[in-house]
Amino acid sequence: IILGGPGEGLFQDYIIHAGQAPAINLAGKISLEDLVYVLDQVDLLITNDSGPMHIAAALKKPLVALFRRGNKQIFGPYGDPVRFQTVNTGSHSGFQKKQYQAATDSKIASLSYALLSGS
Repeated sequence: IILGGPGEGLFQDYIIHAGQAPAINLAGKISLEDLVYVLDQVDLLITNDSGPMHIAAALKKPLVALFRRGNKQIFGPYGDPVRFQTVNTGSHSGFQKKQYQAATDSKIASLSYALLSGS
């Protein structure tokens, strides 16, 4: 399920086309009340530093939060550090960016698997 605002179309398209599984795009199409309902139904949320991240944390949903800039200790999700994992996605360019992205993707997958399996 893809969530986000109506102005994030490029990101939504990238995620949908890059994914290997079918996706439902609800970005910009649901109310805040519906967003809370959807987040309450998910098994895991992979998100950037955003309002939905904090809503999912309040609902005690396992999540992996991506931070490019900013202090994740200040702006990150509060609560159980085992349930809420953060990843610094950094700011790189060129070849370094491709290497860093591959490592980041692997870390996101690893953290997601650990959160879902309870290990």
